Amino acid sequence: MLETNVRARRFYETAGWRADGGRKTEQRGDVVLREVRYRVTLG
Repeated sequence: MLETNVRARRFYETAGWRADGGRKTEQRGDVVLREVRYRVTLG
């Protein structure tokens, strides 16, 4: 998800998801998108 999307990050963290350190940066035109990867343990 986008690094700056505080609302979404809070939602997933409340549900038990955690950022695992994975990151990705994309540029679309003049816009830079920074993403962080979240994971959850199943079971």
